Amino acid sequence: MKIRALALAIWFVALALAAAAAPAAEPSLRTGFVYDWWKDTKDGTGRQAYIPVRVEVKDQELTIGLLSGIQHTQFDRAGQTNRTLSSALDTKVTSSYAILGKLPVDVLLGLDLNLPTGKTNLAQEDLVLLMDPELVSINGFGEGFNVNPSISVAKAWENWIAGLGVGYAWRGKYDFSTDLGMKDFEPGDIVTANAVAKYGFAPGWSARFFGSAAWYRKETAQGAALYREGDFYAVGAGLDRSWENTSAGVTLKSVLRRKSRITNGSGGLSPESNNIHGDEWWVLANLRHQLDGKTTLSSDLTGLLVAENGYPRDSTRHVGKRWKVALGVGVARDLGEGVEAGLSLKGFTMHDDEANFPQFRSARSYRGASAVLSLGKNF
Repeated sequence: MKIRALALAIWFVALALAAAAAPAAEPSLRTGFVYDWWKDTKDGTGRQAYIPVRVEVKDQELTIGLLSGIQHTQFDRAGQTNRTLSSALDTKVTSSYAILGKLPVDVLLGLDLNLPTGKTNLAQEDLVLLMDPELVSINGFGEGFNVNPSISVAKAWENWIAGLGVGYAWRGKYDFSTDLGMKDFEPGDIVTANAVAKYGFAPGWSARFFGSAAWYRKETAQGAALYREGDFYAVGAGLDRSWENTSAGVTLKSVLRRKSRITNGSGGLSPESNNIHGDEWWVLANLRHQLDGKTTLSSDLTGLLVAENGYPRDSTRHVGKRWKVALGVGVARDLGEGVEAGLSLKGFTMHDDEANFPQFRSARSYRGASAVLSLGKNF
C-alpha cells in the first residue's frame, strides 16, 4: 500500500509540474490560522488550533492541489485527566480536469488522494480529543490511504443551470486504536451522488434545488465486521438575491439517515431495531457586501435542529434532540500584487438533551467561538 501511495503521489507531482509549466498556469498558495474554543455546563472545555497549507496549480483545464496542515487539540474536564495532542494532519492531493464546450454537457473529472501523514492509533484515553464536528474544525487526525475518483456534468440553458455528480471513495485500512482492539481498521468504502439545479426567475433573483446521497459499506477490524453506517440522504432548496454590490441567500436543508447495521450474535451485521440517527433540519442565511473594489464584508447565520432518535428514552441507544445557533461575521481584503487576506469570527450556542449512547451523558448546553485568519497569494 505504501508503494502504491508513493507512486500515485509522484504521479500527481508530475502532473502539477506539467500544469505549472503551461503558459496559462496560475500557481497559488493559501494558509492561515484557525482557533476553536468551547465550554459546556458540565465543566468541560475544548480548544483547537489548526494551521492549513494549500498549494494549487491551475491552467485552463487541469487543476492540481495539495492540502495539509498541523493541529493542536486540548480537552479538559474538571475532576478528570486532561488530554492534549499535537500532530500533522493527513495530506490530501486533489486533481480535476475540465472538458468545456466540446460536448453537449460540460464535464469535470476528479481524482483525489488521502495520504496517511497524520496521527492514527490513538490511545484509549486520547479518544476524547475526537470531538463533535459541531464544536471544532478538525474531528479526525488521520486515516489510511484513500482514493476518490468522481465525475460531474453540468448544463446551462435559458434560465436554468443543472449539474449531477457521482463519486466513489475507496478507503484503506489503518490502526484506529489498538487499545480498543481496532487494529487494521477498514472504515468501508462510500458511494456518493449529488444533484443541483438553479433557476433565474427575475433580474437578480434565483432559486436553487439540491440533493445528495451516500451509501456506505461495512466497517471491519482484523477482518471482523463491526458496523455499517445507515445510508445518507439530504434535500434542500435556496433563494438568492443579488444587487450591484450586495448578495444575500437563504437555504433550507433536511438530512435523513436510514437504520445502521450492528453486530449480531452470529458474527455478522443486522439492521438495528430502531434508528440511531435523528432527522436533521438546517437553515442557513448569508449576506455579502463589497464595500469597495478591494474589501468585502460578510455575515452568516446557521440554525440546526436534530430530532431525538428512534429509540425509547429508557433504551441504552437513545439519543435526545439537539439544537444549535451560530452567527459569524467576516472581512476579506485584496492587498494587491495577488495577495488576499481575511478574518472571520463566529460564536455559537448549542444544547444537547440527555443521551444514553455511546455512553450515558446528561443534558448540557454549550457556548463557543471560532476565529479564522486566512492569507493567500496568486503567483
